[in-house]
Amino acid sequence: MYPSTPYLEHNFEAQVIPPGQTVDVEFTFYPKEAIKYQEKVAFEINGLSKQVVEFSGQGTDMKVWFSFLSTSS
Repeated sequence: MYPSTPYLEHNFEAQVIPPGQTVDVEFTFYPKEAIKYQEKVAFEINGLSKQVVEFSGQGTDMKVWFSFLSTSS
């Protein structure tokens, strides 16, 4: 089971998926620095095989601009 990290979280719990059914797995990316990130997540299938999914992303610097609006009528 892939543990969540500070920058890549998931909502998946190991389970048996009945034939003909599907399960959605949501991953959320929270970059902490302006660097490239790369993770490989392996999904085990019936204890016999693994499917590896690769995630990559890029953190960026946060830029904030302020605008002052006139309060005159």
